[in-house]
Amino acid sequence: MTAPGSELRGGLSIRRAGKTYDPRGAAVVALDECSLNVAPGEFAAIVGPSGCGKSTLLNIIAGFDGLTDGEILLDGKPFANRDLSPPPGPDRVVVFQNGALFPWMNVLDNVIYGPTRQRVLPVDDARKKAMEMLRVCGGLHTAAERFPTQLSSGMQRRVEIVRALMNEPAVLLLDEPFRAMDTVSKTVMHRHLLDVHALYPKTVLFITHDLEEAIYLADTVYVMTTRPGHIKRALRVNLPRPRTLDMLASQAYLDLKRQVAEDVHEEAKKAFERGERELA
Repeated sequence: MTAPGSELRGGLSIRRAGKTYDPRGAAVVALDECSLNVAPGEFAAIVGPSGCGKSTLLNIIAGFDGLTDGEILLDGKPFANRDLSPPPGPDRVVVFQNGALFPWMNVLDNVIYGPTRQRVLPVDDARKKAMEMLRVCGGLHTAAERFPTQLSSGMQRRVEIVRALMNEPAVLLLDEPFRAMDTVSKTVMHRHLLDVHALYPKTVLFITHDLEEAIYLADTVYVMTTRPGHIKRALRVNLPRPRTLDMLASQAYLDLKRQVAEDVHEEAKKAFERGERELA
């Protein structure tokens, strides 16, 4: 949450980031000269063909992997480089595609796990805060005593987002969290995520293959090239907020969708042709 009058945090500056796997062997270059800037509180989406390095970049920011070249700044301070690999922390929380709720804990205990485990909040205070956040985030407080297996996949993702926000992160990292959902469920989740971002304006880095999803949700859409991945184009989404479904029929939206689709298709074609050459 961001208190009224407080400054937003979570500004990311990714400068010429590079990642090479097995540098002394196969030397697979996942990222090369990858640069982008995400302002505090901005919703940024990254799209690109499979294997382009989207998730690699997210994992580096999350602390699951390290850089081999370049640097990343968080709020203007050195955060990661070839000699600095910060561990995962509550300032950068990931919501994954397959979910990560503890099945043996009910919703409330899942949500308070982070701040109580880190001793940031006493249990009673954490429960009070969690119930309020669950309430304002779509009335989830009514499911506080349920277990994850008793929830739909959409509700599980909603609980995971609340759990992430309970940690007061500087950056919320979303790795294709809605990929396995049907169209109706995904539409509901888009509305929910937009509402939550309006309530708690955290910096969001959203990885997705869904081009319509990226444009509908984000302030900026970054298109990555095929491997080795770097930013091909940054497209500012000049659609007003709050976003509404009727915007999907607007000319501005359709123009953005056409541009993003052309860019991604061009890179996917390159990836296919390279694969064909490698198999020949």
